[in-house]
Amino acid sequence: MISDYQKKIYRNLIKYSVQLMRDIGNTSKVKEIYDEILEVKQIADFRWLEEKMTEYLR
Repeated sequence: MISDYQKKIYRNLIKYSVQLMRDIGNTSKVKEIYDEILEVKQIADFRWLEEKMTEYLR
């Protein structure tokens, strides 16, 4: 059994990872995704995803 919270945070990780891969060439879109991630914060491995986004936006 997986709790609803666990499902939600892993779903969010998948959602934002897919968005990132799809829009990796569009810096403005990646910035929008990054801002949204900072608001949501209910993401599995949040720090890892934030680090990857920061690396790309440098």
